[in-house]
Amino acid sequence: MPRLTLTDATLRSLKPATRQTFFDAATPGFAVRVSPRGARTFVIVYGPEKARRWEKIGAYPLVSLARAREKARTRLSMIQLGIKPAEPELPFAEAYAQFLAYYEAKNRAKTVYEMQRIAKRHFLPKLGKKMVGDITTTDLTGIFDKLLPTPAECAATFTAARTLFSWLARRRAIERSPLDNVPQPRSRSARTRVLSDDEVRAIWTSAEATGNLNPEFCKIVKLLILTGQRKGQIGRLRGEWYDRDRGRIAWPAEAMKGGRAHVLPAAAMAKAVLDALPRDGFAFLGRGGRKPFNGYGKCKAAFEERAAIPPWTLHDLRRTFSTGIAKLGVPPHIKEMILAHATAKDPVEAIYDLHTYEPEMRDAMRRWESHLQLLFSTEETV
Repeated sequence: MPRLTLTDATLRSLKPATRQTFFDAATPGFAVRVSPRGARTFVIVYGPEKARRWEKIGAYPLVSLARAREKARTRLSMIQLGIKPAEPELPFAEAYAQFLAYYEAKNRAKTVYEMQRIAKRHFLPKLGKKMVGDITTTDLTGIFDKLLPTPAECAATFTAARTLFSWLARRRAIERSPLDNVPQPRSRSARTRVLSDDEVRAIWTSAEATGNLNPEFCKIVKLLILTGQRKGQIGRLRGEWYDRDRGRIAWPAEAMKGGRAHVLPAAAMAKAVLDALPRDGFAFLGRGGRKPFNGYGKCKAAFEERAAIPPWTLHDLRRTFSTGIAKLGVPPHIKEMILAHATAKDPVEAIYDLHTYEPEMRDAMRRWESHLQLLFSTEETV
């Protein structure tokens, strides 16, 4: 077979009449296979003459000559030392599909949805056609750097990438994760934003008016103000979880962040919103009418044009609720139970104290709504 010193210029000039393999004079066992149509694929060849083995390195120019030669030397050295070579490489899109099948079997639907959302938005458009072994730290940090203005999305994307590539390394689809020893792009400091009375009033007034705003989003905002629950809990609420007769919501364990069932009594204002929701299926539907509501970004942007207050997040409503009921004298353990925090009861207490504290939580919710009613009936100060 032909042997020559491979260079970029040489690679571009190779135009055989039939598929042909050209071995690199500088790196024994390293070659490029060239088709009549111009496709160039780097390979390594090893083993006895009567039992030759061929292993694909990657396609040129998606994989550079320098990178392919480096990988070939690494693989051939491992083989020489008797170390089992990694599994043949896959395009990222195919490797991601294999990962997702594993991930779906191990995680809750909400967690899987978030991984799919991030992959579809940030990974697949840029990495989908690349071979997984050719994805570098720079490829990934370039994605993270563009997300620095949105710290939460940046952190979530970094975590998703680290999870995915660590799994690929464990499965020997790649030699090592490109995110090994790479720190999170930006450490998120804990938010301390608590909305003022005027700000809560402005948000509530906008949600009440609706106008050209998404009505589903407005109802979700109202329930976040009234109950202090997480956005995901309210946004993915199902009608059958709300007991109209007893006036309470019962989330199953699989719908909760902490994996523990959660019961929340509803006071009058929250009950008025909940009573008008569908009795079965998702209470808040997204576009198409089949999946739960998920248009938070665009809806909140339109909402902010109406409620002209300093920058705020939906999670700030939960922090404002928590701070507000504490000011009203609600005991810390009752507040924590309303918020479904793991610290509500320590493990020993949970064994011996089987009281549900539902009456105490209901009283706290009434006190909070009484405070809001007074707040909303007061003219906004100028």
